[in-house]
Amino acid sequence: MKEDKLVQAKKLKNFCQEVLIRVGISDRDASIIAYTMVEAELRGVATHGSSLLPGYVRELRQGHANTRPNIKIIQETNSSAVLDGDNALGGLAAFKAMEIAINKAKDYSLAGVTVRNGGACGALLCYTTLAIEHGMIGFMTCRGYLVVPPYGGKTGRLGTNPWSFAIPANEELPIVLDMATTVAANLKIRLAAKKGDKIPLGWALDQDGMPTDDPAKALAGFSQWMGGPKGYGLAVVAEVLAGILAAGSFRRLASHFIGNFVIALNIENFMPLTEFTRGVDQLIKDLKASERIRGVEAILLPGERGLRTKEERLKSGIPIASPVWDELENLGKELNISSDIE
Repeated sequence: MKEDKLVQAKKLKNFCQEVLIRVGISDRDASIIAYTMVEAELRGVATHGSSLLPGYVRELRQGHANTRPNIKIIQETNSSAVLDGDNALGGLAAFKAMEIAINKAKDYSLAGVTVRNGGACGALLCYTTLAIEHGMIGFMTCRGYLVVPPYGGKTGRLGTNPWSFAIPANEELPIVLDMATTVAANLKIRLAAKKGDKIPLGWALDQDGMPTDDPAKALAGFSQWMGGPKGYGLAVVAEVLAGILAAGSFRRLASHFIGNFVIALNIENFMPLTEFTRGVDQLIKDLKASERIRGVEAILLPGERGLRTKEERLKSGIPIASPVWDELENLGKELNISSDIE
């Protein structure tokens, strides 16, 4: 097995951005998509990072995503909007949705935006954390491809339907929750298959409903819900918010429909931001002061591991798995772009 390649974040972003520009994406749109992939890599979420780039290129070339989408508001009020992503690539529509929600929340405390026809958008934290920069709480959920059966079933009727919250702090690191409603995101299983790795038992079942550590059998079978019926329940709610509400119809949605629902909450309209962030700091300190069980070195908050990883990788570089690196190199050669990004 070849070793991972270490790549500097700036070089990786520039490479991803140039690849997207070469296949027809505008400079600004390419910058946004490249940001989402590199941000995921920095936080240790390789499944939602540069490994997505070859798939994005295929989507554009095959006409499954628009190179120059007309992302537009089709319905709005002072505190809400419905956004049509016009089959945009990646998280372009989700990024715009959060920008709209933030701007509306500045005047109306809390704003929600739904997105239809927006495309798979990678790690949701890339969008919810935008709210932190404005002293707000960000929330997002997504309706994905129908690959997971209802609890107790065997037929795919729901996506992994992730949830994300981003909450600002003062002296402490912000709280950033980003999770699939299954034990593992489907992309983690796909990446394991690409690398030839086994997956932990408990992630998925095979076609016969038996636990498996073989990613190929898992992909032919179905993922396991996080917390059993609890994860399933969260996925159902996501299906309502980012599926039915985003689609604007109570008909059964097509299996390929991707929908998003985002909220920005303006803290200042509820209490002074400084008072709020001090309270979050104190909560974090209280949690970390808990007496630890044997073998636990430190109490961590949601998203803390990813932020620590980001700090480290900004200095030392991002490890790219060998199979992913080979795909990036091939793209570079095909498009006559230097892949010398180590």
